[in-house]
Amino acid sequence: MNRIIAVVISSVFINLTLVNADSSGLPSNQEQPTMSNPPNASRPAPPQVAALEYHGIRYEQDMQSYHFGGDQPGGYLVAIKPDTGERLWMLKVYKIENYDDQGLETMGRYFKSMRLMPEQNAIEIENEAGGRYLVDLEKHSSTTVFEPSAKSNKNSSDSPPPPPPPKP
Repeated sequence: MNRIIAVVISSVFINLTLVNADSSGLPSNQEQPTMSNPPNASRPAPPQVAALEYHGIRYEQDMQSYHFGGDQPGGYLVAIKPDTGERLWMLKVYKIENYDDQGLETMGRYFKSMRLMPEQNAIEIENEAGGRYLVDLEKHSSTTVFEPSAKSNKNSSDSPPPPPPPKP
């Protein structure tokens, strides 16, 4: 008889606990734990740069360069046939220093703007660090117009980030 009463009391207690619990499994009268430092992106999303179409070819920043032989995050221009989507050629417009061997993540550097220069049969590209490059559409080559130095541009992706502060 005592055993039956103990089972009934246990069942009632369990049912009351489940009724007062929310989807987290904690009783609703208890405070939910929160993250003290919720995760955030290590960098903002790359700027959205509109593709350019010139003489029947679409030119755009190549966000899939790794799938086509690219070796760095950003800095590639791709020429595409608009009617078929066929990739005609891809060009590394500028080099991004790789810091992976130093144990640091190599941050991408992407296009900030593209401007058609029809009189030169070229596209002028500016990247996020302020570098400007002229892409010759006939030769599929890139020339540096302006390259900000790491000293003049503290946010340049070519300079490694400062080391984290020591842990207490």
